[in-house]
Parts: sequence; structure tokens; C-alpha cells
Amino acid sequence: MGAGNTGLSTALKLKLDGHEVCLFDLDKFSSATEDLHEEISLIYDENTHNLKLDLVTNKIDEALDFSKYIILCVPAYAHKEFAKELSNKVTEDHIVILMPGTLGSLEMRNVFEKNNSKIPIIGETDTSPFVCRRTSNTEATILGIVPSLGIGILPKSSTKTIVNELKEFFPTLVEYNDVVECGFSSLNPVIHPAGVLLNSGRIEKSNGEFYFYNEGVTPSVTNVINAVDSERKNIASIFDHKLPNIADSFHSAGFGIKGNLMETISSSDMLTSLKAPGVVNHRWLTEDISYGIYTWSLIGEKFEVPTETIGNIISLASVLLGFDLKENSTSLDDIGIKNLSFDEIKEISKNDNCTILFQAGKTNETAHYLDILRREIYEIENNNKYEFVWIDDFPYFEYDEGKLQPSHHPFTSPKDVNKFIKNPKESIALHYDLVLNGVELGSGSQRINNPKLQHDVLSKCCLLYTSPSPRDS
Repeated sequence: MGAGNTGLSTALKLKLDGHEVCLFDLDKFSSATEDLHEEISLIYDENTHNLKLDLVTNKIDEALDFSKYIILCVPAYAHKEFAKELSNKVTEDHIVILMPGTLGSLEMRNVFEKNNSKIPIIGETDTSPFVCRRTSNTEATILGIVPSLGIGILPKSSTKTIVNELKEFFPTLVEYNDVVECGFSSLNPVIHPAGVLLNSGRIEKSNGEFYFYNEGVTPSVTNVINAVDSERKNIASIFDHKLPNIADSFHSAGFGIKGNLMETISSSDMLTSLKAPGVVNHRWLTEDISYGIYTWSLIGEKFEVPTETIGNIISLASVLLGFDLKENSTSLDDIGIKNLSFDEIKEISKNDNCTILFQAGKTNETAHYLDILRREIYEIENNNKYEFVWIDDFPYFEYDEGKLQPSHHPFTSPKDVNKFIKNPKESIALHYDLVLNGVELGSGSQRINNPKLQHDVLSKCCLLYTSPSPRDS
């Protein structure tokens, strides 16, 4: 989804690798897809590949019917709009991956919940899979593949399964612990805002001929970037995520040698070949602040983690651009954590699926063992608590080896005599139990006092069984 730089490049690379690919964009961006229905060129690995995608559409239903994996390659400000488009159309069988996310997976999940939509597995990466550009209406260029593409999955329990599936398409994937760790590991918001601000004059004068990483990341600029990085790490640490510094992260991702930030960047041909945009009013400020460091700072503020440098960058960039970057941003309400406690936020990031237990065998036997398990779980989660409950509305009959038997005994009155006569299998007995913490303390029933009714009940039973009574002795 998305027909911009990353979207078109990713679609063409997947097609080149032999996969069936549908490219979707919103109807209002139909101009971005109108030239993509025939052959398109992908410049990659010093070769030009002419490819035709299997489906190019602006109809969401067509795209979802075609696809299992939904790779969302759009700017962060568009995440909410695409989430609304997917709401009540996406199924639990789909897998949605935001490339990149910067906590966008939480925002998407929140939109689905608010719209009472089914919630599929949602993941996000820490960056785009390729260094790439859409170089014309019918051409994309991939300059390089990101050597290590980090990903977090929601729910956390599905991480290994989904990552193994996705490696067929993106072989360089590596796992984060959860989507929160991944969301704080995006490097663009750390390096772009500070770098653009401190090189704004040069960027505007260059007309696009300014090599951002090679020329713009100087020792003094690095000091500011490292300060932003330190605040990012401090915020992430409250969720028990000990993130590496930005230099080590670039190195681990395959961008350059291990060293300080300048040493690492200068040794990466991929980074040093990248030019800055020719204007400062660009997503390197608008997106990486409003949907990146600003959102991080809100989380920091919520948990009293100082973000002075980030705050100064936001303020100065807003003055530079002439509008408030805090507006039209990702808020804590957008990602669904505004009113949540620390523990509740951690639980959302985990959001593990429940365990499904299958117990096979005869009904009475399986019920017995499941009851033991139920009580063990209760003891673990509710130690030293006493919970009383009345159990009633027992089914009158049950099947035992294909035979209809009373669930209690055949002398219990049916709750509804007429229903018993019409359909004894669905009849309810006037029987009750008193239970404490899953253990039966006592039971009782209303007995039959009508001879004809008693005869009818006994006639339904294949076996007459009466439990011992004190009166028998």
C-alpha cells in the first residue's frame, strides 16, 4: 500500500523476486497509480528490470481479496487514514506491516478498536527496507537493501512465526522484543530533525545538491544528535528497553564500521551517497518531528522523563517552518495510551494471544481434568481470595456412551415441564450447587412429586441410577 518511493520500489522488488504483487493507493491518490498498469522499470543492482505488477488498484476490497500480507509503505501522517480505510474490511487472516512504523502499529490497532473492526496481526519495522526513490512516473530505483531490518509484532507471541513467514519477502529481518522497542528504535527521527535544522541555510542554497550524511553530520551537529539520542534511550528505558546508541544502531543495521557516529556514517557508501531534500519544509522535519520525536517526548512527559533537547528542536523547527509542528501530530490518544498506566501500556505492547488447550476423551473425564486445571490457574491468580457462587440451570440430561442419562439423578423436577415433554434433551433441571473457589460445598434439588411426571422421566433414561442417600442406612 502506497505508491511513493518505498511503496513502488518494494512492490517492484517483490515482483522481481517472483511474488504475486498488488499495488494499492487511496482513491484520492489515483494519479500516482494511473501509469503503473503496464510495464514499469526497476533500476536495481546496476540493471534495469521491466516488470508488470499483478494488480494495481484504488479499490480496497480488490486489494484485500488479492492479499494476505499488507505492506504499508506510507508516511506516518497517513497511517491513521489507511487504518480507517482498512477498518471493518480487514480480516483476522490478514497480516499488516508498517514500513516503517514509529509506534504506528499501536495507532492502527487503536483505530481498529474504536471502529469495532477485526484486529489482524500488526507489525512495524524500524526503517524502510530499501534506500530507494521513485525516479519517474514509471520507474523506481533501489540504491541498496537495508542489511538489518528490525521488526516488532503485535501480539508479541506471534513474533517468531510471522518473522519466519516474512523472511521469504524480506530476508534481512531481525526481531525486536515488541512494537514499543521497535517504535523507539527508528533512527530517522533522531538524526534528521537536528541535521536539517543545523544545515538549513546550506540545504536551501544547494537546490538539492547537498550530501546530508557526508557533509551535514559534523562534530558539532553530532553533539546535538547524540543529545536527542540520549533522551530517546531514557524514555525507552522506562519500558525496560535498553537501546544501543545511534552509532551502534547504524553499525548493527549494516551501515558502516563500529565507532562513533561520524566514523560509522563516513564508512557507509549507502549513507554518504544520499542527498538532502532541496527544501526544509520536508518530511525530514514535518514527519520525523510530528510523528516521531514529538510523540516520544509526550511519552517522556507522561512518565516525567526530561526531553529538553527534543523540546528545543520542536520549538525551533516550528519557528523555522512558520507553523506549530505539535499540531496534526501523533498524540498519546492516537496510539491509545493517554489514560493508561505504565503496566497497562506494557500489557498492550505485549497483547499476547490466549493459549488454546485441547482436551480429548470422554466428556466426564475431560471435564474432570479441565476442572483441575481451572482450579490450579485460579489459585495462582487469586491466592488468598474466597469466591462463593451458586450454580443453577443444570441440563437435565447428558449423553454417556451414546445413552441419555440424568446429569444429577432422575428424581429432580424439570424447570419447565412443558419443555421437558416436547424436548427432554434441551430440558433444564431444578438443581443447584454452592461452590467456593471451584470446589463444590453442597448441592440440592427440587424433587418430583407427580407420579406421572416421574414415570415420564424414568422412561427417558436408558439406565436407572440413584446416588446413595443417608436414608438408605
